[in-house]
Formats: sequence, structure tokens, C-alpha cells
Amino acid sequence: MDKQKANPLPEEKFNDRGRFSILLILISVALASFFFFSKYQNSIESQNQIAQYENPTYDLLRIESESLDDTWTQATMTFMLKDYRKTLSLIKDLEEDTVFMNSNDGKFYLLKGVSLMRTHQQRIAQKELKKIDSKNSYYDQAQWYLAISYMHDHQADKAKAILTEITKKEYHSKKKEAQAILEGIE
Repeated sequence: MDKQKANPLPEEKFNDRGRFSILLILISVALASFFFFSKYQNSIESQNQIAQYENPTYDLLRIESESLDDTWTQATMTFMLKDYRKTLSLIKDLEEDTVFMNSNDGKFYLLKGVSLMRTHQQRIAQKELKKIDSKNSYYDQAQWYLAISYMHDHQADKAKAILTEITKKEYHSKKKEAQAILEGIE
């Protein structure tokens, strides 16, 4: 009885098979943990790449203008200053200006789409970016930002399809970035 008071748990005997089973379970858990951790790290790295995408440059968006008071010039300046809500406010009436839109529709929809993305309006941004025709010189940029918008909107399949298209193009300014994101999410 004194022995039971000193050790309240009954004495168990493990045979070699029991020890081997426990060891095998521990190794399996460790390997599974390592696998999931490495997948998680790759996912975090690709998300960081997506989060750090750059805006289109001022040179890409600017137009020849007579004055700094020009609405488009003001809009691109506020865009460069990352005041996306003000940018959207400034360009609101430009879409109705057929003269402006006839020669600047690609850069208009790109600026509007990225501004909408930056204000977390992904679905509307996607709609605007899709308005850029494949023959437009801004189409490649629009496809890149559309893929990024899809990633932010948790539509990975659509993003992957566009990123894959980008990687297949011989000359796309975001080819390396697209490949890196694809590698991170696969």
C-alpha cells in the first residue's frame, strides 16, 4: 500500500512495439508540421510580394498638357502622392469627355482601376481594368493589376490564369514578378 501512495499511477510496461509506435507517430507529426510550415511560409512570401506591388509610374500616366491646372495632371499628381480617393474624385468627370477618352482611355482605366484597388474596391477595379482593350498599349499593365486585384479578392484561380499568360509573353515588364508569385502560390 505504501508503494501505491508514492506512485498513484499503476506501473505500465511498454514493449518494444509500443515504443516504436509512439516514435513513429512523433516522427509523422514532426514531418507533417514541417510540410505545413513550409507551405505556409511560401504562401506568406507570395502574399508579401503581392502586397508590395508598385503603382504605375508618373511617366506612364502623364499626358502633354498646357497647364498644371489640367484635371488629368492634378489626378496623376494626387495618385503619385497616394491620395487615391482624391484621384477618383478628380477623374470622375473625365470619363464623359469623349475627346479626352478617345486618346487616353487606356491610361484612364488603368489609373482608375489601380486607385480603386488601393481603396479596397476590388470588384469595381476589376471591371474598370477589363475595359482596356487587348490592342491598347496599356493592356499588359492592366492584366498585371487585374491579377493582383484577383489575388486581393481571393480569386486565386483567375489570378493564376492571368499570371500564367504574363509568364508566357516574351516581353512583359512584370514577367519575373508573375513567375515568382506563381511559384509562391503553387
